[in-house]
Amino acid sequence: MGLENGCSDSQYLEALDQALSTMHDQFRPNFIIYLAGADPHEGDRLGKLKITQDGMRLRDDQVFQYGRDHQVPIAFSMAGGYGKEIDSTVKIHLQTIEVALSYARRYVNFSWPADYLRF
Repeated sequence: MGLENGCSDSQYLEALDQALSTMHDQFRPNFIIYLAGADPHEGDRLGKLKITQDGMRLRDDQVFQYGRDHQVPIAFSMAGGYGKEIDSTVKIHLQTIEVALSYARRYVNFSWPADYLRF
């Protein structure tokens, strides 16, 4: 996805929606590898996008919802993230894991408490 510097949440999420639609139409994937980078976040020192914490969560929701809607398994990995404060990068990555778990719990009977990954 080509995005302009300073891209907002709505621009980013619209581009992601278009990319997921294009991917589906052209490839109909059986499996997705999702590289969940933190560098689009507005607090990143190197990234040039301005995606909020909520926007990052909505990004993750959009990707995992695509997998759910189309019954496509997703493997994901954390990537990128050079936040001015290390805590912001960690929070983004933790948030991605929490979103993934919320989708996984719909398919698997996890016995973990809801706050298992909370610090």
